[in-house]
Amino acid sequence: MTSEATNIYDPKNSLLAAYRILFRQWRLAFEIGARNRERGLRPASVGELLRLLRDFRRQTDR
Repeated sequence: MTSEATNIYDPKNSLLAAYRILFRQWRLAFEIGARNRERGLRPASVGELLRLLRDFRRQTDR
């Protein structure tokens, strides 16, 4: 997950509604992660994430 639901910033929504939206989004993300692990997929290590971040920054600095 690389973003959050933008409707949480809608002034029509209360703070409580925004938190509900975020908690639901994160619950779904964790459920997806759990199912992926059950299927045998492994999460990226911290080192892998740092390498990806470094590579991304190198590509976008141009």
